[in-house]
Amino acid sequence: ATTDRCFAQVNARVVYPVDVLQDSNFVSKVAGRAVSLVRLADLAYTVPANTLTFEAPAVDIFVGPSGTALETDPGVVPVGSTAPVPAATPVTALQHLTIADDSPARALIEQSVKAEQPFVFVLTVAPRIDAGEPIPGGAFEVDLFPQVQLGF
Repeated sequence: ATTDRCFAQVNARVVYPVDVLQDSNFVSKVAGRAVSLVRLADLAYTVPANTLTFEAPAVDIFVGPSGTALETDPGVVPVGSTAPVPAATPVTALQHLTIADDSPARALIEQSVKAEQPFVFVLTVAPRIDAGEPIPGGAFEVDLFPQVQLGF
């Protein structure tokens, strides 16, 4: 009331499960071997379609155990955030979020892979439009490409 400003904010969430046992390469190459370490954990992404009339804010990415539905669920930890994307600008070149060796996200992914258990990525975005800005419109798509390299 003191600023007489209105805004609209939308919270969007996408849950992306990863099940190593559904990956035929993992099953055929790893079956019967003990995974000693995860050499690389990387989350590549693109934004192949973007017709938004406003800048897409950063997408926050979290990882959690199987069954995770929200970034606030037990055991869920942050991975990182994408860069904001200008209005109506697709991003076709792979962008990367390398998950640091000593991070809680890396530990959760490593534990899940070693135990051959699924894990879940949760993507959240909360675009906000302030009073006086043009009416928002459009849509955008974020494609994820998780990569885990193992050591035996």
